[in-house]
Amino acid sequence: ASTVTEDTIITNTLEQYPLGYLNDPIMGKTTANIALSLTLDPPGLTFGTNPVLDSAVLVLYYGKEFHGDSTSKYQVEVHQLNEALAESTPYYNTKPVAYSSSILGSKFLRFNIKDSVKVTELVTGKPDVQKSKPPHIRITLDPNFIKTNIVNAPTAVLASDSELNKSIKGLYLTVNKAQTTGAGGIAFLNLTDSSLLEVYFKSESGTLIDTTLHKFPIKNNGAPVIADFKHDYTGTTIQTQL
Repeated sequence: ASTVTEDTIITNTLEQYPLGYLNDPIMGKTTANIALSLTLDPPGLTFGTNPVLDSAVLVLYYGKEFHGDSTSKYQVEVHQLNEALAESTPYYNTKPVAYSSSILGSKFLRFNIKDSVKVTELVTGKPDVQKSKPPHIRITLDPNFIKTNIVNAPTAVLASDSELNKSIKGLYLTVNKAQTTGAGGIAFLNLTDSSLLEVYFKSESGTLIDTTLHKFPIKNNGAPVIADFKHDYTGTTIQTQL
């Protein structure tokens, strides 16, 4: 038997996408980040007359797996990509993904893939209602970024998915290694079903002013999502075997 490094693999065709930081005494340090695109639902949407942003929340549903220390906590951070991800292009784990150092949103949390989350849902013209949703992460994003790039975006930007991603480029999820407690771990996210960016805003419709929600789904089919992971075997038994 022999120990070898993993083969080069394509990372934008996965069923689940890993996010986290794991420091294992034998296997070394593993960092798992995610680059993602947004889509329009529907294309050509509008924010109406005199829109005022209320909030924007990135909603990331968990997949079925977690590996690591269940008591560890993580500082999950959201950045903007430097370049839009290309459709129908294979992305390999050896290709680095460039992103801005500016943080658009962050949340200190424990990966919890089992417990449901209470969420307040909007009801047009009526009081909002609270519902239980499957386990997921909710990260509030910088309102100035959302106003500039989405709410006040030109009509052409909101006309199609390709124009949206050409303008906004996409988002990059990282875990701040310095803020991770314990040994850490890797959670897998389901980014092909219900994960999305929720943008809440108010606009005028005659004499009525009500809070409205526009959804920007994360869809892997046609809108790329990339797993960007790295292994550091320095000082481990694995490095000796390699």
